Amino acid sequence: MTNQKFIARIEDSRSPGGSDQEIKNDYNLEVLDRDEDGFEVEGTREDIQSFVDDYGIILTEEIEEA
Repeated sequence: MTNQKFIARIEDSRSPGGSDQEIKNDYNLEVLDRDEDGFEVEGTREDIQSFVDDYGIILTEEIEEA
């Protein structure tokens, strides 16, 4: 199923890709639970992996089903 949603925690306090809206527009990801240590993103596994690869950011855990 290609539209299956996944969630990943990004351990990064910067704002890679700009604002949450820009991340949504550029990567089709929803940004969730942003705090001083990072944030979570929700989207397809491919979109999450593309975002992580482009910005060289760290996942605190594996990408999980939403």
